Amino acid sequence: MTGKIAGSRITIEPGFHGETTITIPPGGVQGAGCVSTGFLCFWLCGWAAGEFFAVDQVIRMVSGVDKSGGAFVIGFLLFWLTGWTVGGLFAGAQVVHGLMIMFGSEQWTFEFGKLTRERRLWGIRLRRSFPMELLTTLELADLPDGRRQPPGVGRLRFKSGKRVVYIAPTATDNEQQYLADQFRELAGRCGLKESKGEGRR
Repeated sequence: MTGKIAGSRITIEPGFHGETTITIPPGGVQGAGCVSTGFLCFWLCGWAAGEFFAVDQVIRMVSGVDKSGGAFVIGFLLFWLTGWTVGGLFAGAQVVHGLMIMFGSEQWTFEFGKLTRERRLWGIRLRRSFPMELLTTLELADLPDGRRQPPGVGRLRFKSGKRVVYIAPTATDNEQQYLADQFRELAGRCGLKESKGEGRR
């Protein structure tokens, strides 16, 4: 494996059973990501209040406690509540994503025939495994001329079947090039027959 980048906190550690683990630390608080995540947290407070009010109103009308609205009003509230709930769930997912980028770590474990990703955030662990036989492409996407890598947007990715999986969105451009080399080498050792897609500088 190639040497570690100076100043990088990314670590590569061998295990006791032949596995190798790459750990990418949290990206930290970044301007744009911090502002958008903070705004969504504030918006979700209002969303929760609206959700509670709408659910309470529908229950009161259906049960007959509140007789001020008929079937049309109840139907409209249910329609509005459906869209409002979906919007809140989407916003909540974006908040989790933002918090994961700022405060969560990312681990990739290479074992023979399998690649496992584990995300950690405040004691919560999310694991997903990818069989090596389904991995078809590992690439470092090019940026347009003159463009810098946006915070929280990864260039390094691979395909597992029809699914596109992004690696280390918080890593710097040089770190992602370094990780591309490490992933290609380790995946080959763990049974990947062909690593299509070359890392590009």
